Amino acid sequence: MFTDYMSQWKDDMKTEPLTRQSLFDRLNGKIPCIREAQVVPRYVAEKLENAFAPQLVPYIHATGPPLLKVGVAQFALQALAQADLENRQTTDRYFREVRKNRHLHETIAEISGQNVWQTVIDRLRSILPDWDVGVANERPEKRYFSGILRSISDSTPIHCDWSPYDSRTEDWIINRVTKQGVFNIYLTPFKGGRTELHDVQWAPDALRLRDPESYGY
Repeated sequence: MFTDYMSQWKDDMKTEPLTRQSLFDRLNGKIPCIREAQVVPRYVAEKLENAFAPQLVPYIHATGPPLLKVGVAQFALQALAQADLENRQTTDRYFREVRKNRHLHETIAEISGQNVWQTVIDRLRSILPDWDVGVANERPEKRYFSGILRSISDSTPIHCDWSPYDSRTEDWIINRVTKQGVFNIYLTPFKGGRTELHDVQWAPDALRLRDPESYGY
């Protein structure tokens, strides 16, 4: 066992809707997930799928089943295999990619009639009026990207979603986070499949179980 962390999850937990309390509970590890239906109308989802499916490109350095995207994630230019830690020049390249994608969500709004990213941000602002809700930046000209479009048709390996680990080669402000959450909006209908969440705190000792050829364990 890598840490003395004790899970707060219960076997009979029900899925919670998004509220101020459920968001804090999720960030504090008290509940496994939050779920809401119909965040995006079906006709909007169909327009986005038709428009962006031809634009999907593979992640750089990704291993395993195909993982496609439109937009840029900070971890995509990071160490997805152990050897990637050597001679990796990430910072300038990442922010160049951000600039290329800076109008993506305005384009989404023009195509579908709804800025889906803004819908999420507005919802968060409505339940957190006393907090600053926005996209982090290193300085005004170096703003991070938020709201990537992804296509996962098969699976991904067990992995750690934790910015101080994902971006550990960089001196970035996002590596100072103490709590982290992810919002996924599912645009396409699907049958079968499942998402497994493991309530395990990452610790450096876990690296001995990592697949050195990928980001998985």
